[in-house]
Amino acid sequence: MVGASVDAMRWSGLSVVVASACAFEPSGQAADGGLRDAGADAPAPAGGCLVVAAGTPVAGGLIGGPGGTTRAALACPAGELPVALAFDRTDNQIANHGDVQLVAGVRVRCGTLTLDGGDVTVVPADELVVRGDGPNCGPYQPVTTTAEVACPAGSVLIGFAVNRPDDSLFNQVVLQCQGLGPTGLLAGATLLVPVAGTGTGSREAQAATCPQGTSVVALTPQAGCGIDALSLTCAALSCAPPQAHGAGNDY
Repeated sequence: MVGASVDAMRWSGLSVVVASACAFEPSGQAADGGLRDAGADAPAPAGGCLVVAAGTPVAGGLIGGPGGTTRAALACPAGELPVALAFDRTDNQIANHGDVQLVAGVRVRCGTLTLDGGDVTVVPADELVVRGDGPNCGPYQPVTTTAEVACPAGSVLIGFAVNRPDDSLFNQVVLQCQGLGPTGLLAGATLLVPVAGTGTGSREAQAATCPQGTSVVALTPQAGCGIDALSLTCAALSCAPPQAHGAGNDY
């Protein structure tokens, strides 16, 4: 159920260069002013480097709840990371799940992040997609796809905050992000970036955040008519010469 496609129109002008990582001031909202510091950075390798997953992947928790069937993980190719997301939201309110609009599809935009001195360059690539489907799913159609939303320049995805309308499924998505240091280590405040158009609700606030010093490298969906849950896979990041990354991600 996972497909890949390139949607260049959504990414017009999205590749950015941050003037200085040390002076980076992200546009997201700091979450309680809290700091998540993975440690001191050493000097970045000369000539630029690719930010890649390093070390053993670890679980980062789950948003949503039980239900649906496990779908293939949304995992970017080697040398790429999730750089933006979009969501399919039901146009209808789902009567047996809180009578609210719900997330019925997830779209992960992969891409490369390159550090060169203090500059961070993001180059978008393919999109990975999972959609809810199955019998008796009429109320979950049609859907509206949100705009793609990225973490602030120079930061990466570390988790999500959502509303859970009952025991499963979710809406009202907020990205949790954290800044990159010059060698790919994470440091600084957790930044909150709401995804407009993912529905509203106030029954149960729920969050899943990667362990300190790691970021999201893959998402594993549970899906029926909608997206019942997303499980996070996280890993530490490192800054490697472009030719040094491995042949593939196995999440």
